[in-house]
Amino acid sequence: MQRSNAILVIFPLLLALLAQSDASIYTKEIMKICEHKCLFNCKLYKIPLQHCFSPQQLFPGDTTWGTNDVFDRANSSYLVRSFYESSNGSCTTVSDSFEIPLNTCVGPFGPPRPWGIFIVE
Repeated sequence: MQRSNAILVIFPLLLALLAQSDASIYTKEIMKICEHKCLFNCKLYKIPLQHCFSPQQLFPGDTTWGTNDVFDRANSSYLVRSFYESSNGSCTTVSDSFEIPLNTCVGPFGPPRPWGIFIVE
């Protein structure tokens, strides 16, 4: 009976470690946003993955971005983007969060380029 209990304890821990290792293998994110269906008037961004950033500090004067801090994390299928109330790169107090499928044209978001593809490497 003790062996069975040990497996019940170890198995969830192993699953948690595997989930973390999946996320940690990705170090770069490329975001391609476009005017129409990921094809026209596109712009590429190299985004910090698993690091808080202030879009206004990273891309000064770029109207694509809002003022709130952003934190992106990913697994093999989805990117999770979180927005924060802070705007200084500290990622203080989550205000919104959503999942985006990777390697797929998604949208529409808001102007000026409402369609995008998110890739992690």
